[in-house]
Amino acid sequence: MLIALPLLSIDGVPGPALLHLSDYGRQVPLSGYAWLYRDGPQSKWTLIDTGTESLDAANAGRPAERRWKARPLVAELARHQVAIRDIGDVLLTHLHHDHCGSIEQMPGARWHVPRKEWEFVNDPANGNLVPEPVFPRALFPRMAEHGIVLMSDGDQPVPGLRVRHLGGHTPGLMAVEVYDRAGPLRVVLGGDVMPLYENLTRGIPPGTLWHWGECKRALERLSTYTVPVLPSHDVLLLQKYPGGVILHD
Repeated sequence: MLIALPLLSIDGVPGPALLHLSDYGRQVPLSGYAWLYRDGPQSKWTLIDTGTESLDAANAGRPAERRWKARPLVAELARHQVAIRDIGDVLLTHLHHDHCGSIEQMPGARWHVPRKEWEFVNDPANGNLVPEPVFPRALFPRMAEHGIVLMSDGDQPVPGLRVRHLGGHTPGLMAVEVYDRAGPLRVVLGGDVMPLYENLTRGIPPGTLWHWGECKRALERLSTYTVPVLPSHDVLLLQKYPGGVILHD
């Protein structure tokens, strides 16, 4: 089962922030999703990304229409009869605040982090490349104290999921492949190289990026999949999948 949890929203984001050097003058509504997954009714739940409810720093100085709004993670889980204690693993696609900020709500889970991302943000030489509030730097020592499992390209952190390094948006960004219990690939979570469906269909990287060329190559790689590739911030996702249910048990 795979469910999109709409945890974050912004009323309007300038087009170039989501579609690099494109769509000037356009305001695009934005959502932010976590993904609830299990490979069968008897399995523990896995949460892919966590959203964040700590938005004061991120919203500082923003006009009202560009401020993040958050729904409590606990409330969104409860809509699907899931409690925090039911989550056995948390996978982070990367370490931007809107994808990892609520991880401490799940102290009993195993926390999985992309190896390249973790090594990059914790290298003192990269301090000026890991700015607050985009990266919640105060969180990282607490994550290390809790203990993390580092993921590399091709790893299967839990049954039914395989991670793929893409980079581009951040150095360690990962996509997540979701497989059927019988084996076939069912769907891919494209991560933040693909905030909108349009990034993939038009071949345009996001405006917020680490490396433009890596983003282009990542989009080309995502375009080779023959199963649905899902965006990380597109409000159209819930129109295609009412209630956020992508795959049923």
